[in-house]
Amino acid sequence: MSGKRVHLIGIAGSGMSALAAALAGSGWSVSGSDREWDRGEGGDLAAALAAAGVVLLPQDGSFVQLHSPESVVVSGAVEPSVADVLAAEKAGLPIRHRAEVLAELVQAGTSLLVAGTSGKSTVTAMCAWILREAGLDPTFIGGAPLAAPVEGGRPGGSPAHGGAPGPAVWIGRGALTVAEVDESDGSIGRFSPDIAVVTNLSEDHRPLAEVRAMFAGFTGRARRAIAAQARLAVELDLGAPRTVPATTFGFEPEARVRAESVEEVGWGSRFRVGDVPFSLQLPGRFNVENALAALAAVRVLGVADETAATALAGFPGVHRRMEWIGEEHGVAVIDDFAHNPDKVGAALQSLRAAGERSPRARAELGAVRSGPSGGRDGRLRVLFQLHGYGPARMHREGLVTAFATGLAAGDRLYLPPVYYAGGSVTRAVEASDYAADLVRLGVDAVLVERGPDLAGRIAADCRSGDLVVVMGARDPSLPALARAVRVALRARGARNVSGATSI
Repeated sequence: MSGKRVHLIGIAGSGMSALAAALAGSGWSVSGSDREWDRGEGGDLAAALAAAGVVLLPQDGSFVQLHSPESVVVSGAVEPSVADVLAAEKAGLPIRHRAEVLAELVQAGTSLLVAGTSGKSTVTAMCAWILREAGLDPTFIGGAPLAAPVEGGRPGGSPAHGGAPGPAVWIGRGALTVAEVDESDGSIGRFSPDIAVVTNLSEDHRPLAEVRAMFAGFTGRARRAIAAQARLAVELDLGAPRTVPATTFGFEPEARVRAESVEEVGWGSRFRVGDVPFSLQLPGRFNVENALAALAAVRVLGVADETAATALAGFPGVHRRMEWIGEEHGVAVIDDFAHNPDKVGAALQSLRAAGERSPRARAELGAVRSGPSGGRDGRLRVLFQLHGYGPARMHREGLVTAFATGLAAGDRLYLPPVYYAGGSVTRAVEASDYAADLVRLGVDAVLVERGPDLAGRIAADCRSGDLVVVMGARDPSLPALARAVRVALRARGARNVSGATSI
């Protein structure tokens, strides 16, 4: 595979950037383009890819002459009308799907592949983190990078100046690859994993029956073992007889890998699996279940529960998955990728529970990061950006219900315009439709414009004890917005010291 020349169109996407870095780290000559970066929005991710040896080019078709690739890679988000696609067709270059290339890369050795509607980025990173700590040194190709730097100079980690971290990749020295696979575009059908993990199953990008069939096919092609949420045992036909063993995880009595004595403490949790105690620096029962999924998977590779517990106690979390941005003058700021009804509902439930715990309860779990300082009166300040017009239409009822049930009196929801990434799309549902639905249900939902004053507006609406959450997918500027809110809170607090009204 060394010496191949390839160009990736739409390289700013999380899956494409990870693939680009993995190919470059495996000896390929890689170039890439993205229309967002042509607008000057590349930021830290562009810099990280350039540092990894990826040549970044404008998306105007010039890559054919500038890089002379042997093939082109696209994702499902790239339209046929994009200039680079047209140039590739004119030059007679093979155009391959991202998943096709990723499948060749990961299945050259032993593959541990993670799928699911929710949690797959966290579980993939957890598996790689545990295996690395256990000395197996896997290659990691995830859907999101770690939320803190990885020791040893490997890629990943929060940026110094806001924006997105580097690609979700590190290249290990072993033959094992841990990777996330996606069902949103149907590309999961290209993978035949050694170890298949399915975190959960719900309607997201596709109808539920179609998603169920894709996941059943994925586990059916597993060559060595399967780990799946206990509630999916029937849907995925995990009963005996099977050609490969299947292990279920979860909270149910029938789960083979089951969490007991679960306590959510501070900005984290602790629990037991059998006789082994575990702790996480991440909030929510859903993250406990993510840890169980990772544990079920790494057991297949001979990792002891005690080793996994030690590794998970230091797991820093994943970028934009309940990522703790910081706290200023008693107001905490969180950045989260939640974008479908299940994810939004789980996030709101966990955030409210974490914020309402007493300082004493938060202090009980010494290794776990504390939550917001002091008690709080239950106020959430949530900015939620719909990540496309298709999802806005598909999930309208579910998202409205999630916010109506997850937000309480005194909470506020900010709704900016729907994120538009380009291409042809039917704009049948706007943020204003969501606002109208929610206001009718008694939710304090307000329309806002994305601009330089937005962070300051949110900060001005906060008081000590509040929790600000920036929530949504796809838009690469959301992490920078979360950090801008923290900066605005800090500046406002400094002004308050000199006589202004306190937060």
